[in-house]
Amino acid sequence: MHGESLSGSQDGQHRNVALVIHNMRTITTDKPFSVFSLEADRDYLLARLINFSGHAFAPRAGYFGQQAIEKYFKALIVQEKRVYLRTHDLIELSKYCSQFDSVFSTDEFLSKVKVFDDFREVGRYGGESTYDPHSKQEKDFTTAGVYVWQNIYIKILDEIVNIIRKKLDFKKINYSDSLNAIAEGNNKDFLACTWKLPINLRDILISNNDYYKV
Repeated sequence: MHGESLSGSQDGQHRNVALVIHNMRTITTDKPFSVFSLEADRDYLLARLINFSGHAFAPRAGYFGQQAIEKYFKALIVQEKRVYLRTHDLIELSKYCSQFDSVFSTDEFLSKVKVFDDFREVGRYGGESTYDPHSKQEKDFTTAGVYVWQNIYIKILDEIVNIIRKKLDFKKINYSDSLNAIAEGNNKDFLACTWKLPINLRDILISNNDYYKV
């Protein structure tokens, strides 16, 4: 009986995901996935840089992390289907991508994605955000535009980026894999050769990163 209940629950979850995929509006493109992946690489590197810049600035890493994940998802969708979704909702994007890999619709993965989805509107509009999951309405005070950032979040971001990004086939579109180039010390790559800050771009990528190491 327990097994039947679990199976029914899983079937219902699969139907819900299929319905989400069916109802999503897609936009056709003839551009390669790099139109999104390059922007995602920029956002990911900025998220890592800001994470190490100090407590007052670290929450902005959440917004750039959200931007990076959104664009990596869209890059994957373009690669697989030559379309993209006009949405900023990471949960919707993750569920849509589950047709390429079921990991994207698992509760564990979605819970990690939600960490950054919480920055989707607050990162843009602050206290004027219409989606503000950490706001509080109390008798004597109201909080709005609240950023919650924990040190573990950068590790979660690294994991999410690795899972999505390793599915992108840069060789197929004859395009440079900028993060691999940076990790390997290739300063001729576009992002590396245009970098002007005194801190080394490679250090930003590999510092405390389980997926890009020395």
